[in-house]
Amino acid sequence: MSLSTCPCGRPAVITLRYKHVSLCDLCFKKDVEERAKAVIRSSIPPGAKAVAALSGGKDSSTALYLTYKLTRGLNVEITPLLIDEGISQYRPHTVKRARELADMLGLQLVEVSFKEAFGFTLDDLDKAIPSKAIRKTCTYCGVLRRRLLNVYARKLGAQVLVTGHNLDDLAQTYLMNLMRGDLYALAKLGPYTRPIREKLVPRVRPLSRVPERESAAYAMLAEIPFSLAECPYISGFRPKVRELLNEVEAEKPGFKLGLVELVEKKLIPKLRELYRGEERLRSCRICSEPTTTEICKVCEMLKEAKELLSSRKASD
Repeated sequence: MSLSTCPCGRPAVITLRYKHVSLCDLCFKKDVEERAKAVIRSSIPPGAKAVAALSGGKDSSTALYLTYKLTRGLNVEITPLLIDEGISQYRPHTVKRARELADMLGLQLVEVSFKEAFGFTLDDLDKAIPSKAIRKTCTYCGVLRRRLLNVYARKLGAQVLVTGHNLDDLAQTYLMNLMRGDLYALAKLGPYTRPIREKLVPRVRPLSRVPERESAAYAMLAEIPFSLAECPYISGFRPKVRELLNEVEAEKPGFKLGLVELVEKKLIPKLRELYRGEERLRSCRICSEPTTTEICKVCEMLKEAKELLSSRKASD
């Protein structure tokens, strides 16, 4: 069989080196859907209410589309949730695509902004952060965005929160936590994150076995609306880890999948057993959200952010 031919006999559109196979558009889409179905059907029960984090990018759009498609007939109620951080060079493009996808699927998109929730946009905060500050804009964004996703998923009555994390994302996160020695953080991860406290909505990651490249290919072949815009504030350790993993994957196809499966099958179960009963979660003294410290990371960062914004305003 030629590499340009799918096993079914049709022309191939993509080669999966780690599987030693080239697939046509129909077989490729079916292959991706089978991988996503294994996660979705094992973690979203019939009749459940799911909130799907939707940014308008390829991964969250593909995750929502697959969740919608693969739960039809199961009476699963899906609400897409978009967090608008207030990034003028980026977010308007992605919001447009997110709205298009929600309309295409006949779903009601819920939109929440940083401005509405916190009183400032990410653009505002970026201008106030000193160039030599240890905490960069991206760090604030990630922590605050995750808080809003959890809070609003809970307000919407969700039993699960669907996210667009793909295989590459998980491989990067696992390796970063191993390099930092943060085994407690690693114990809380996986394709399906079980709640360790009532206020934490469990996460479902339908693309946990789908590499980033294949997520993009599926979105294009399925004609899913999505934006290719990239956030201007990306920074930190992750891009370096991403580059490292891509280099290894190019030399050894299947390395990312092997890393993810090793961590999830061998390491995470043992870590969860090790940390069982040791979460020591309590309510934040300020916002009452779950935390391991007296004041949660979100409230700590909000205090810092408001001080930075006040200092900038005073100097203007």
